[in-house]
Amino acid sequence: MLERAGDPAPGIIRISGLAWALAVDRTLRTLAAEPEVDVAGYERSAPARALGALDPADTGRLAAELAAAGISGADGAIREPWLLAVMIAVSAPVRVSAVARSGECSVHTDLGLAGGRGVAVAYRRRVRTPEGPDTGPVDVVGVDDAVEVALFEEQDAWAALRRVLPEVPELRSAPGAPRPPGLPAGGRTRLDPRELQETGGAAVPQDLRDAVLAPRCTVHLQVSAAPPRGGATSGAAAYRSGDVWALADRLYSVRTTVGDQPLVLEDVPPGDIAATLQWRLLGAREFLAASAGQVA
Repeated sequence: MLERAGDPAPGIIRISGLAWALAVDRTLRTLAAEPEVDVAGYERSAPARALGALDPADTGRLAAELAAAGISGADGAIREPWLLAVMIAVSAPVRVSAVARSGECSVHTDLGLAGGRGVAVAYRRRVRTPEGPDTGPVDVVGVDDAVEVALFEEQDAWAALRRVLPEVPELRSAPGAPRPPGLPAGGRTRLDPRELQETGGAAVPQDLRDAVLAPRCTVHLQVSAAPPRGGATSGAAAYRSGDVWALADRLYSVRTTVGDQPLVLEDVPPGDIAATLQWRLLGAREFLAASAGQVA
């Protein structure tokens, strides 16, 4: 990974999606000699092809947007502090992806973590969500032509993710937050969502039916880790975890199983998302340390 040299100050910028794609393009081409940069693979990607199809005038407008945001200089070259930031965003060894849906809004966030720094890139979509958290495809009815790029210290990964979650205490609380008054723990329940849809689930408590068929919010979280491309442990097996939550009157962690009852819903307290993120990141870092130790 590139050495840190004058990191940009932590903060948030908002630019168009194509302008960010141009920043990635210019960064990868500038750093083509770095072992972790796969320029040939990038050139086959959809973003590279989309940028290549733009008129020079459009590319010029995007370049002006990058300059106005301070990402590039007057000559169009990506400023040195941003070279590392963009590389962390696209190729960090530890990555977090989250999708939070609430009503007709879906927020997608990707975090890259490396060398004590983090970069989060988020964009929003307008969707029509089918009944249930995972019972069918989501119809995308619009995508905002903007991304938010947040720069933060690695230990603030939860704060970077929390910022883009729906403003609901159950989702945004820190680990160890108390349950709402009068809402005791509900334990763990096995459900078949197909049976709920076919029969209406008359025998199932209303809150569980809502969590499966009509949740107020859902959050999908994935944490992954892989040794940097070109390093001594390059090509080693990757670490990956996945978690899902559904919010009705209370927050449920949703697990899939096998057999006739494929869903397990566990009533979890506010702060479970934050606590799970911390554990998954710890697992990712331990995986990378073990991979490096095996090579040493």
